[in-house]
Amino acid sequence: MSDELSRVLGPLEAEVMQVMWATDGRMSVRAVLDRLNEGRDPALAYTTVMTVMARLAEKDILRRQLDGRGYVYEPVVADAAAIAVRGVVRDFGEAAV
Repeated sequence: MSDELSRVLGPLEAEVMQVMWATDGRMSVRAVLDRLNEGRDPALAYTTVMTVMARLAEKDILRRQLDGRGYVYEPVVADAAAIAVRGVVRDFGEAAV
């Protein structure tokens, strides 16, 4: 995990974003969970990853779209620097600009 990414996100949020950035396109919670659990012991719970992804969507880092009975997610930002800039603008508004 990059040092810059770990400064702006929590550890699991950073892992989720690395998975999202490594793929082209949208991903379901299940697809992200499967990637995160490769070689992981103990495995993460579906609800844990779902909650993290929902919170990233609330922070406007991921975009979610209803797809059938669930959501698919895609990154809104390209890297950790963009996340940091969004955070500064969110926290300080016009004064940040």
